[in-house]
Amino acid sequence: MRRKMWTNLWKRKIKTFYGAVAFLMFFLMIGTVGAVECDTVSLHTGTIRSFIFLILWVLFTYLAGGFEEYQQTEKDRRTNTTKYDGHYSKHNYTKVYQEKGGNSSVKSL
Repeated sequence: MRRKMWTNLWKRKIKTFYGAVAFLMFFLMIGTVGAVECDTVSLHTGTIRSFIFLILWVLFTYLAGGFEEYQQTEKDRRTNTTKYDGHYSKHNYTKVYQEKGGNSSVKSL
């Protein structure tokens, strides 16, 4: 049990690190494009750099979990809400609004 907890913590930390590196690669790519635009870097060198930073950006985004599908828990499927966005879906909004003391004549979005 304890090993699984540390493994999950390590995965979360390493994904955060990969996300930070992906963020850095994105801005390095945008900076290279800006340098080409201002004629600070030649077009040939800037194109090669931008292409390399683009590949690294996609790689680190993948390693950070940027292309993974979100999984819903069984409770989320029953209530038709998602765990990752923090907002209620339109099917569940009226029910939750009424439970909080809202007007019962309010229609769903």
